[in-house]
Amino acid sequence: MAFLRAINVGKRLVKMDRLRDIFEARGFVNVETFIQTGNVVFEPPPKARTTATDLERDIEAHLAKVLGYEVVAFLRSPADITTLAGFATVHAADLASGASFYVGFLRAAPPREAVARLTAFSSKDDDFQVHGRELHWIRRRTGLADYAGPSIERVLGVPMTVRNITTVAKIAAKYCLEPLDRS
Repeated sequence: MAFLRAINVGKRLVKMDRLRDIFEARGFVNVETFIQTGNVVFEPPPKARTTATDLERDIEAHLAKVLGYEVVAFLRSPADITTLAGFATVHAADLASGASFYVGFLRAAPPREAVARLTAFSSKDDDFQVHGRELHWIRRRTGLADYAGPSIERVLGVPMTVRNITTVAKIAAKYCLEPLDRS
């Protein structure tokens, strides 16, 4: 599964049928998109023997060529998505009280020092936790956030794209195994 940054943001509009066609033209199979934010479910070309990193770079290069601008791709396996969706139960009390839970897909696990800098910004309103290549951001108040993806990305020092846990859970329910119960 690919989570793409810079799809349908600002003037960078891409219809999902076009995005599916772009992936299929590159040889990916069983391509589906999920909502309008650049979530693409696919299987690699049948004879591909490449790593996830190679696939990310290939997708990015192909999208840049076709769309004319940089798109960063973050690949995760169905097992990764299932595990992430399970974290919604960990934060069920926060979610029930109206908090938002965002998942930041990171290119790589950030250095410990960067994680410490980010978690130092945690407060009663915003809680930041980094789990490997994912950021968990619990936002307990409404209105404009004091933080945004680009500023968090600068603190962590690695590329990132953000999705609401609701989106992640829906993807897990539709395309993955049953979400894990972490309670």
